[in-house]
Amino acid sequence: MAIADAVFSGGGVTVVTLTCCCAVVVLVVTLLKAMADMWRTVRCNRKMAADFPVPPGGHWLLGHLVLVGPEGGEMMRRNVEWAKDYKYAHVIQAGPVLAHCSVYHPDYVKTVLARSDKKDDFIYGFLRPWLGDGLLTTKGAKWFRNRRLLTPAFHFEILKPYVRLFSESTNVM
Repeated sequence: MAIADAVFSGGGVTVVTLTCCCAVVVLVVTLLKAMADMWRTVRCNRKMAADFPVPPGGHWLLGHLVLVGPEGGEMMRRNVEWAKDYKYAHVIQAGPVLAHCSVYHPDYVKTVLARSDKKDDFIYGFLRPWLGDGLLTTKGAKWFRNRRLLTPAFHFEILKPYVRLFSESTNVM
């Protein structure tokens, strides 16, 4: 008890000082984690830019956002042009940290959709409130479990009786 009296008396370390030190430590740890996440994202984007073509015209700081224009239609028009120029995929830079890979060749899309690695919470976070935790929005062990449960339902022998119905419905449309 004598140690506590010495520490918390007027001449020792106060509660306010300890609180401030803890706040500084939490702030520093949070900033270090954010910097590590940002650096991981930058490294991933650099690898993606090395693997896929990057259209010209990007700014060093703003990336391809300089091409958006006041209405935003210019970027869409350019994206369609790039899809014609780059047959499989291309990377759009959205600033120094963010990048977006547009994939449109069926073989590439199949490869991307078949992957079960970590899904981007930024994008899938918007979908989760509407779609719930389904096959599209889940990840990890839960994704494997759901995939294993759904796969037999799409076996050819199970879908065979519905082929005529699908064909008739397609003809009606």
